[in-house]
This record gives sequence, structure tokens and C-alpha cells, in this order.
Amino acid sequence: MVKPGKSPFEIMFLSSINRSALISALVAGLLAITLAVIYSQRITSPVRSLTGAVKRMEEGDLGSQVDEVPGGKIGRLASAFNSMSTKLEKQERPRKNVVSDIAHELRTPPATIRGYLQIAGFIMALSAFLRETRLLKGSNGFWSEKPKI
Repeated sequence: MVKPGKSPFEIMFLSSINRSALISALVAGLLAITLAVIYSQRITSPVRSLTGAVKRMEEGDLGSQVDEVPGGKIGRLASAFNSMSTKLEKQERPRKNVVSDIAHELRTPPATIRGYLQIAGFIMALSAFLRETRLLKGSNGFWSEKPKI
């Protein structure tokens, strides 16, 4: 008696189809994951570069630049960042010069005052010497006699 159902050839054919579909799905999945990783690296690389440049700028390197990516929003962002960092660096140099000049000017008056005080001390000592000399001249001491020529 023949059982109603599938023949061994039919079962073998369906099994082969299922195996091929499973292998195809696995290959397509691996290919999709591989392409996703490659493209995500390619897309996020400029963003990582910008992030690194921003961190360097935060640490004080105002002239930090990034490689510009041609076209697209990330490329325009990189170009704007480079322009901004160039302008910031140009503005920073005069600011540093002004701060340096101000620091010099703030140090100069104390040096000038110190010089005036030294001169004043010399004048006071000279004044005391002259006062003593006058006192000695007024007494009948050595200075009261006029030198004979």
C-alpha cells in the first residue's frame, strides 16, 4: 500500500531548498553586517575626527584643524570648524600680547616707585649730612675757621 504523502524525492527536494534558503539568509545577514560596519566606520570617522579636534581645542590648541570631507553636511561642518579655529587662533595672539603688555605695565610702576624711594633715601641722607655740616660750621670748631689762601 502506498501512503498518501510526500515521496522521498519530494522530501529531499524540500530539504535541499530549505538548506539553500537558510545558507542564503546567513550569507546575506553576514554580508549586511559587514557592510553596515564598514559604512558606519566610514560615516563616523569624520565625526570622531571633529570630536578629537574639539577636545584639543578645549585643552587650549585653538588652531586645531580637521581633514575636510568633500561634500555633505559633515564636510560643511568640518570646513566651518576649520574656519572657526583659524579665526580663534588669530584673535588669541593679540589678546595674549595685550595681557603681556598689561602685566609689564603693572610691574613697571613698582620699579619706578622703588627707584624714587631710593633717591628719596639718598636725599634724606644728604640732607642730614648737610645739616650736621652746618651745625659744625656754626660752632667754634674746625669749620668755623676760614681757610687761608
